[in-house]
Amino acid sequence: MRRTPEEICLLCQTEKATKTNSHIVPKFMSKGILGNEGPRQGFTISTGEPEKKPEKGQDTSKESYILCLGCEDYLQVLETYIAEHLHKRILNPKFNSDFTYDVNPGNVHYAVCNNLNLLITRLFFMSIYWRCSITSVSPFTNFEIDEAELLREILVTHKTQNLQELLDAPEDQYSNNIPLVVLRSMKGEDQTSNFLYATKSNDGTYVLTLNEYITFFAPEETTATKRFDFLTNRGNNPFVIIAAQDQLWSSFKQMIIDLWRDLTLKTAKEKGVEPWLGKNDPNRR
Repeated sequence: MRRTPEEICLLCQTEKATKTNSHIVPKFMSKGILGNEGPRQGFTISTGEPEKKPEKGQDTSKESYILCLGCEDYLQVLETYIAEHLHKRILNPKFNSDFTYDVNPGNVHYAVCNNLNLLITRLFFMSIYWRCSITSVSPFTNFEIDEAELLREILVTHKTQNLQELLDAPEDQYSNNIPLVVLRSMKGEDQTSNFLYATKSNDGTYVLTLNEYITFFAPEETTATKRFDFLTNRGNNPFVIIAAQDQLWSSFKQMIIDLWRDLTLKTAKEKGVEPWLGKNDPNRR
């Protein structure tokens, strides 16, 4: 059901949700999904309608009347900070001093974000998970987070349109203890295999694939977050990003695609329909 401007903002739950065309995934993270050359077409994949082909789109997912103007401005403060201090810098040699690069014993490259505000960074990623869980637009229609209300409460607690207030705010010890893993492709936007996808794994970990980012979130430690060991962001240490080189990035993307395929085939079986991907899928189970 489409929302109207008379309905209440889903974040603050006090003001009217008059904002139109709110991006579900921040534009700076998702614009590469459309490609830089030729028609601006990308793909979104979902498990909810397995009989349908992945959708081509001319823009990334947006929805009207889910936020009030104040909450939209608040989320924009978070987005602008991360766009300027993380997204535009992590692949730019001019900002090498902002990151300490290292390799763990398993040969996984990672970057310690020396100057990134921990509270803002956590709020930013939580806001994306929350938006993906409450939206009614594809490809997130069937993505639900059991702890969506917890995320909403954390976000509302720190709501402000003033960046300096967030920079000066004390750390949120509760949200700091929620495991969060972030991978970033170190070759930048891959114009040949971009996609957006959200799912929940069998161990309760929520996974978002956001073009050149893959993130893992769980309200408490899971098998997946434990596997990342100290590369899981938890506590007051500087934020860590897994700097995924080609082989690691490809393996994670394939893992997501395999998970999507399995869930799509499962949904198709439950609905009694012929899955689009199953018709020519040699790995169909």
